[in-house]
Amino acid sequence: MDQTGWLIQTLLVGFLAFLTTNIDNLLLLILLFSQPNYKKRHVVAGQYLGFFVILLVSTLGFFGKFLLPLAWIGFLGFVPIILGLRRMRELLPKRTRKQEKARISETYVKASMPQSFTHLVFTPFLNFQTYRVMLMTLGNGSDNISTYTPLFASGSFIHMMLLISLFLLLVGVWCFLGYSVARLPPVAYMIGQYGRILLPFAYILLGFYIMVQCGTFHLLAQLVKLR
Repeated sequence: MDQTGWLIQTLLVGFLAFLTTNIDNLLLLILLFSQPNYKKRHVVAGQYLGFFVILLVSTLGFFGKFLLPLAWIGFLGFVPIILGLRRMRELLPKRTRKQEKARISETYVKASMPQSFTHLVFTPFLNFQTYRVMLMTLGNGSDNISTYTPLFASGSFIHMMLLISLFLLLVGVWCFLGYSVARLPPVAYMIGQYGRILLPFAYILLGFYIMVQCGTFHLLAQLVKLR
């Protein structure tokens, strides 16, 4: 594959990975931007801080491949596949918009920080509300880490850095979309409905891609022959 084809494929896979793991995060941003007690700069700063932590943990997958064969790391591709199947099951008892908003509100309440940090008001990155948003981002980040870890491990260092750069750019786009959609409730409702339908299939597709890239299916075929 030439460099142009490799670049396009990497960007498309990275966009798919970000999209599948951040639909819930977009809904959370829409909710936060609609709250009068949250300033825009605190939401954006908290989102980036939380995502930096997620990416830092996910890079362990790249360095872990030097200790563990890549084909074995590819078994982590089952994680997004399982997530997709679980979300597909959730489509059966469809939630109303009110129930979905209540679920996000519950996440918001659980992620509250102790009031002892309220003195950190000097900059957006040292603000109480910023760290609330950061904790909420981390709370929604388990599927991000489980997806990004094998994705980073399946490529080179340049591949990983390109994906990280793309993800950080898309975080800014996500914040802009969240702020814009927060002013348009009908649009937010449509994203919540159609996003939930497409999300499971995107997860499953991404999981298969990770396993193919890591050579996990070839390893499975060899293990079956040994039996």
